[in-house]
Amino acid sequence: GRSLVRHELLIPKGKRITESDRLLVEEALRNRFNVPPGEVLGTLLILSVFIFILLYHINILYPTGTEKNKNLILIYLTILIVLVGAKISLFYGMFSPYLIPLPWAGMVITVFVNRRLVPLTMLITLIFVFLQAPFEFGLFLVLLSGGLVSGSWVRQARRRDELMYASLLVGLVMGGVFLCQSILNGHQLSIVLPDAVASLSNGVMAGFLTMLTLPAFERLFDFASPFRLMELLDLNTPALSELFLKAPGTYQHTMAVASIAGRVANEIGANGLLVRVGAYYHDIGKMFNPLYFIENQVGDEDQHDELGPVASAAVIRSHVTLGIRLARRIGLPGPVEDFIPEHHGTSTIEFFYHKSKQQQSEIKSERVFKYSGPKPQSKETAILMIVDSCEAACRVLKGRDEKEVRKLVNRIAYGKLEQGELDDSGLTIGELQKIIDLLTDILQSAGHQRIAYPSDKQSGADESRQSNLRIVSQRGGSDTDSST
Repeated sequence: GRSLVRHELLIPKGKRITESDRLLVEEALRNRFNVPPGEVLGTLLILSVFIFILLYHINILYPTGTEKNKNLILIYLTILIVLVGAKISLFYGMFSPYLIPLPWAGMVITVFVNRRLVPLTMLITLIFVFLQAPFEFGLFLVLLSGGLVSGSWVRQARRRDELMYASLLVGLVMGGVFLCQSILNGHQLSIVLPDAVASLSNGVMAGFLTMLTLPAFERLFDFASPFRLMELLDLNTPALSELFLKAPGTYQHTMAVASIAGRVANEIGANGLLVRVGAYYHDIGKMFNPLYFIENQVGDEDQHDELGPVASAAVIRSHVTLGIRLARRIGLPGPVEDFIPEHHGTSTIEFFYHKSKQQQSEIKSERVFKYSGPKPQSKETAILMIVDSCEAACRVLKGRDEKEVRKLVNRIAYGKLEQGELDDSGLTIGELQKIIDLLTDILQSAGHQRIAYPSDKQSGADESRQSNLRIVSQRGGSDTDSST
């Protein structure tokens, strides 16, 4: 029989089918699974190379196992959906190939994973598509442009209307690229107009598809989209309103830490929005026993005077358990909930540990005075751990000159490093030093003095006396964060 070539046109459209044509089709159907071994091996090698490259980049960006695995599953799932769409379009002709949802995949990966992975993922997906279909350079250019710009523009979106605006721009780029390559190839506009409209529509539809699939991915993978995080920034949410009423000192500390940590995260390339939201909710468990935390105490009365060191440490430590329980009850996303235990890691509640060692009758095992962890599993939670401790410790510094603040921040940050608290976070030494420099500048400027006007002299003296009382009653070393 006749030798058949893959993707060869057997019968032109409109031709009357003859007996020889029928036999040709039957032979093609019999041989449709007879793929040459060399082609199979070559395809597998190409796929393996690009999958390895993708895994390599994932390992760099996400060193921890759980986060890496979830992101890999999401990326593979989006690639699979795009390949299914390509199969339906290219092999069954159910819709234009210019509607293959590659821009949607770029948007989803940008929203949930990292925009830096988008170019590589888009290229790998297109290689997969054209390994099974005839290569069309124009289609390749249009789809690639849509996938690339979707990752660049969607990363700025913080509201759903901004996402839709970005998707419109993606559609315009895809339509523009299609028209350019059509003009270069000398195609008539009337002939290519349907595909031009499809290219434009693909970008716009990507925004709608992203909006539709976001809730499913958030539930399936326990992710937090920027749009969900923006909703959690609302200070009028019931949890934050209750924190303000029950633990006003904790609330003020939370707001300060959130502002500082968000800025620090942005400067080192971490997710500043996630850090800010995580900081808002990291101490919500303190609202259940607010008076056991120094920032909520007024005057000389201290609830811990009636407790032993072990019991006091248990009360302090319980705000993590209570916070996690509350976070799950109000439906906080997993990435936000992670800030509650990880911002303490497995650190020791130093003040009560040292107090216990001084009392002969008390337990002296350090393990009893440690938080249960886990240690920070991401750069974001590690940033909050450092900022939270530094902000609390800096409140009791007598002076705010650059030397004293830097000494304090260095001691806390490198102390966390030496204790192994940052081992699983993925923070580099260079990033840690940048965090130290930023924190030093911010905390020093935040402690500036205010001019005492004549009418403020008496109130200033009263505030000074109250401040001195609070400093004297502060439990433990300022750099250990024993009660925050």
